[in-house]
Parts: sequence; structure tokens; C-alpha cells
Amino acid sequence: MLQTTIFFTVNIAIKYMVDKAVTATVLISLCCLFFGCNSSDNDIKAIWSYEQRQTADPDFRFYPLETKTVGQVTVNDSLTFIKKSLVQPVDTLLKQNSKTLRSLLQMQTLYVRYDMETMRESIAAEIRPLEASQKWLNSMKAKMDNYRNMPSDKVLLRKVECRFEYEIPLTSKKETKDKIYYIHTTSGNVVQAEEKPLTKPASSN
Repeated sequence: MLQTTIFFTVNIAIKYMVDKAVTATVLISLCCLFFGCNSSDNDIKAIWSYEQRQTADPDFRFYPLETKTVGQVTVNDSLTFIKKSLVQPVDTLLKQNSKTLRSLLQMQTLYVRYDMETMRESIAAEIRPLEASQKWLNSMKAKMDNYRNMPSDKVLLRKVECRFEYEIPLTSKKETKDKIYYIHTTSGNVVQAEEKPLTKPASSN
């Protein structure tokens, strides 16, 4: 009797575990299908929000026709792009900018001391862009340091191509446009957009 009870209990436990495993598998599959189906919807929402911010028309009309992911931007891609954009190493640029900025600040102090207002204003006009450059270079250095601590193949942005129709304000005419959007993989927001390059027709010989 005891053996029968134990066998029955074990069978129930096994059946319970199998049912739970099957249920979990089904739920995971449904989640994958759900998020897969909604990836395009999320892209459209992000693109719509971005395009709406670019126009002053409160009645902006946006009709997405097709979206597809056509590429991605990795950590390595971003580092390479920043290095090429800066031309020189960021540390070198920071030192050069900082040296020039210090010299101008010293001159400004001198002009203040001797009450040379015209020269002081002239120096101030030179200092402002240098301070902005220093701030930007520091942010680039911090970003590069952050990227170096990440896996080089980590995807930061998805490159999404979207064809859509939109209404021209006042005329209500519709036009079709193809654009490329760079969507952040974490926030899901569009960080940059560009017109899709026109494809040259194949030359016939």
C-alpha cells in the first residue's frame, strides 16, 4: 500500500513538472512570437515620433509602407568612426585645446586687471568656442573609454530602412519617401536619420 502511494505521488510530481515545463516552453515561444511581431511596430513608433519632432505641423500625417533592418552599428564601428572624425588622437586634441584656453584665460585676467574692456570682449569671444570644444572633447574621451570596456561586437544601433507616405501641409498631397533611421538598441529611440541614397540604374551595354 505504501509503495503504491509513493508511486502515485511520484507520478503526480513528474506529471506536474512536465506540465510546468511544457507551459514554460509555450509561454517562451509565445513571448518570442509576440516581440518578434512587434519589433516592426516599435520601429514605426520610434520613426513616427522622430519625424513628428522634425515638423512644426501639429496635424502631421505619417503612413508607413515598409520597414526593414538593413544593418547595425557595433562598438568597434563607433570607435573607428570617432577616431577618423577626430583626425588626431583625442588626448592630443585635449592638450592642444587646453593649452590655448589657458593662455587666453591668462590674457583675459590681465585685461580685466587693467580695465581693457574692448580687448576683454574680444578674448571672451575666442574663449567661448574653446570651452565648448573642451567640453565636447572630454565627452568624446569618456565615450571612447566606455566603448573600450565593452565587447567590440556589441550592437549599439540598428540601421532601419523605412518607406513611408506623408501629407504635405496645406496641399494635403501625399509623397513617398525612403529614409534610413539609426535606432538605439537600448532606448528604442531614433538617434539619427538620413535620406536613403538613390540607387543608380544599371547601365545597359
